[in-house]
Amino acid sequence: MNEKQIWDRLYSHIRNPYGVAGVMGNFQAESAMNPINLEDSKEGRLGMTDAQYTASVDNGSYGNFVHDSAGYGLFQATFWSIKEYLLNYARNHGLSIGDLNMQVDCFCQLLKEQYANVWGTLANAGSVRQASDAVLLKFERPADQSEGVQAYRAGLGQKWFDQLATSTAHAAVEEEKKCDPAAVIAVALAELGYLEKASNAQLNDKTANAGSGNFTKYAHDIDVNYPRFYNGKKNGYAWCDCFVDWCFITAYGYENALRLLCQPEGSCGAGCTFSMQYYQGKGQFHRSNPQPGDQIFFGNRSESTHTGLVEKVENGTVFTIEGNTSDRVARRTYSVSDSSILGYGRPAYDEMVSASSAAKPSPVVSALPTCTVTLPELKQGDVHNAVANAQAVLIRNGYTCGGRIVNGNEIPDGDFGPSTDKAVRAFQKLKGLDVDGVIGKATWTALLTT
Repeated sequence: MNEKQIWDRLYSHIRNPYGVAGVMGNFQAESAMNPINLEDSKEGRLGMTDAQYTASVDNGSYGNFVHDSAGYGLFQATFWSIKEYLLNYARNHGLSIGDLNMQVDCFCQLLKEQYANVWGTLANAGSVRQASDAVLLKFERPADQSEGVQAYRAGLGQKWFDQLATSTAHAAVEEEKKCDPAAVIAVALAELGYLEKASNAQLNDKTANAGSGNFTKYAHDIDVNYPRFYNGKKNGYAWCDCFVDWCFITAYGYENALRLLCQPEGSCGAGCTFSMQYYQGKGQFHRSNPQPGDQIFFGNRSESTHTGLVEKVENGTVFTIEGNTSDRVARRTYSVSDSSILGYGRPAYDEMVSASSAAKPSPVVSALPTCTVTLPELKQGDVHNAVANAQAVLIRNGYTCGGRIVNGNEIPDGDFGPSTDKAVRAFQKLKGLDVDGVIGKATWTALLTT
C-alpha cells in the first residue's frame, strides 16, 4: 500500500500533519492513491488500462497526454496546463509519469509556484477540514463542491490523520532527541556503489546512466525538497559535500541537519571550504583525533577541495565514506597523519552533548586548535573552486556569470571570465564597494553575508 509512503513524502514538504491529512483525503477521493490511475471513464475511450497508458506516455508512443482531458495520477491531473506541468516535471527528473514520489514532489512544487494561497493554507492549517477544503475548492475544483463532498473528503483526511499523525509526531520527537553518529553512518553505508550520472535522468538508480555530468539524486533531492537549504540549486556540479549533507538530512531531518552541520539556511555549505568554515565558526573544527560521524576535509592551505564522512578510526587509520570520489560513493582509508587532511568538523551529536553536560555542569570554552583558511583574492582569468563559490552567490542574487544552463538554472563553472567580471562589478556597485572586479576581503565579506 502507498499510504504511509505518500504521507511521509508529503510531510517532508508541508511539515504540518493537518495539511498532509487534507491532501491525503483528496488524493484518496481522486485516485484511491494510485499514482498510475487513469480516469475510469476515459479508459474505454482511449482503449488503454492504467498500466498501458502509463507505459505509452513514458515510451512516447502516446503523444496526446497533455490535451486528452483524461484525469491521471494521484491528484487526477486533467486540465492541459496541469498535465503539461506534470509531464515536464517527470521528464526533467528522468522519471516515469507514474512515479509516486515524483507526483507528490510535483504536486507540492506546483502549489508553491502557482497556488501559493493553497500552499500557505496547508503549511499553516489548524484542522484537517481547513486544509482539505483548500485543496478541494481552490485546486481540484470538481463539478460537485457541495457541503457533502467537502465533509466526505475531510472525513477521509481525518482518518489518515488519526492513523498516521501520531507516528509522525513520535518520529519528530525522536528525531529531535536522538541524533547519534550511528544513524548518519548507516545512511551513508546504504549509498555505497552509487554512480554519478551523465545527465539528469535515472537519478535514483545506483548504477544506471553512469557518467561524469555531476548529476546525482543527492543534490536533486535537496534542490527539490529543501530549496532553502543552500544558496541555490546544486545538481550539476561537484557533489561531495552535497552527499554528506544529504546523509544528515536523511538521518536526522532538515532542522537537525542544519544544526549538526553548523549551517544557516541559504548557506554556501555545498562548497567544502565554506562548509569547513561553518564548523570553525562554532568552535567545532578539530585538526586531530577524528571520531566516527565527523565530517573530514581535505585540501591545501588556501581551501578545502574534498570532503567525506568518518566511518571509524582504527590503529592510526581513518576509514571514510565519500561521495564524488572517482565519480561514485565509496569507502576510502587514510593514515591519520596524511598531509592532505585539513581536519574534522564535529557535529554536536546528542549523545556527545549529554555526556559533556554530565561531565561539565558549567560550560567551559577551551582553545581548540583550528585550521585557518584564507579565501584567495580572485580576478578575471582565474579558474578556481573559490570562483565557483562566489559565482553561486552571484547567481542566486540574479547575476549572470557565464556558466552552463541546466533545466533553466545557471551552474557555476569556476572560470572567472568576462561575464563573472561584469557580475562582480555590478555587485560591488550595489554594495557601495570599490568597483574593481576583484573579489578581495571586502567583496568576500559582502558575498558571504548576502
